[in-house]
Amino acid sequence: MRTIVIGLIIAAVVLVGGTVYLLKNYLSTQEASIAALAPKEYAASILVANADLPIGTVINASNVSWQPWPEDGVTDEFITEQSSKDPVGDLEKTRHVVRYSLSKGDPILKRKLHTPANANFLPGTLKPGMRAAAINVTQLSSSGGFVLPGDKVDVVLVNNLIKQVLVEKSGGSELPMINTMTEIIMEDVLVLAINGNPNEFQAGVTPGGIVLLEVTPKGAEKLITAQRMGPLSLLVRPLEGVESYPNNEGPGYTTDIEVSPTLSKPGAVLAGKRIREEPKKAAAKPATAPANTNSSGQIRIYQ
Repeated sequence: MRTIVIGLIIAAVVLVGGTVYLLKNYLSTQEASIAALAPKEYAASILVANADLPIGTVINASNVSWQPWPEDGVTDEFITEQSSKDPVGDLEKTRHVVRYSLSKGDPILKRKLHTPANANFLPGTLKPGMRAAAINVTQLSSSGGFVLPGDKVDVVLVNNLIKQVLVEKSGGSELPMINTMTEIIMEDVLVLAINGNPNEFQAGVTPGGIVLLEVTPKGAEKLITAQRMGPLSLLVRPLEGVESYPNNEGPGYTTDIEVSPTLSKPGAVLAGKRIREEPKKAAAKPATAPANTNSSGQIRIYQ
């Protein structure tokens, strides 16, 4: 009887201890969940844009505001209320301008601002080693006028100099009827401004527009030369990466003969015949040794 009583006492102690342990774990979990749901303490205030700020916008008290920010998320790039006695006043006094467009609510980062040494902010927007070069385009040659500052584009050249080159290279021998050639001469080029306007939040190219592109010094030489060779067009690139020439299609060119089957067969036209696409020949099957398939599906070669 005494042994039974002792066993019950031990069981009760174990049960109570387990209950206390489980209850403690449950309370700790609940405290963590409540702490996660509780609003964070904002120990800092950072400067943010209170409107869309395109490239070239001068920072002033009307287009920026202070916003609470978690202290552990503040870096040296942020402008805080503790940056100086009057951070916004300092920016206005030195005429800081926006180098990269900001959307409403974006933090004002120091690297996205520029203090122009003169009235022109453009030198501050160019990457080191790059140049700004302008080309003339129309709405039609600029992807329907949908090109905007900040877009990446490819530059396409159309020229009719290929005939002269072919004559010189062939020495007067018979030549195909090629007169016009189109080719992509530059890829992934940044648009800085359109018609002198760096604002990507406004309309794109208008008739007779001028597009300013960010290029290398060599790229600037190519653009200036290309404008003497023929008209230029711009192709808008997607936001995500894209293969320059998928399916091994280039780099290359497109000629008038490739576009028009009629131009490739002038003799048929003179004879009054219709141009018909020739049927493609079936690829010859490679010769193989006699084969036999067994019940297991394996092919046996007999020699």
